[in-house]
Amino acid sequence: KLAARGVPFLGDLDLDLQRLRWHAVQALRARRALRRELAAREPEVVYVHSHSIALGLADLMGERPFVLSVDATIESWESMGVWRPMRRYSRALLAPSLLLERRIFARAATVLAWTEWARREVDRVSTRARVVVHSPGIDIERFRPAERRPREALRVLFVGGRFAQKGGHDLLAALEPWLGAGVELDVVTGADLPARPGVRVHRLGHLDPM
Repeated sequence: KLAARGVPFLGDLDLDLQRLRWHAVQALRARRALRRELAAREPEVVYVHSHSIALGLADLMGERPFVLSVDATIESWESMGVWRPMRRYSRALLAPSLLLERRIFARAATVLAWTEWARREVDRVSTRARVVVHSPGIDIERFRPAERRPREALRVLFVGGRFAQKGGHDLLAALEPWLGAGVELDVVTGADLPARPGVRVHRLGHLDPM
């Protein structure tokens, strides 16, 4: 955790190599965990979710098939500016991660792209990648919609652990004139939101990756 932390001032300029260090730390953690599991059992296929922790696994991909789950490539994710904005030189600083990403895409048996957009991004990174679009889904035999019943108000659902980064405040602003008077909003998030008419907050617990 210490190795992946941002550095004051340098982080503001995106010169602290935090993202590169994060990739290195998570790749080492994933490699250590996977080697431990492979020593205990012999899987026929290894599924990695998601691919950003698999940057250090390319050499293991020759031993058995690997399937990588991808919702966004490294560059497309970073260009969204979720954690910090990209600068003109940011891509150059990410070059080692981008090279490793291209390598694992090419060596994986299959790359599962969550969306058609993700597939195009993977193809852009590596023309050798074997990509299949496979959106995350649910067991429709177990989870079925409730019977529809007449509603006086329109009901809107927002799900997002990072409420602000995923546009939660923009949604609140857009619905403001109708909240509590024609529109009900259910929010599933871990963020703290003040109580307001027409909004129900369902707390999302924190999940610590790896």
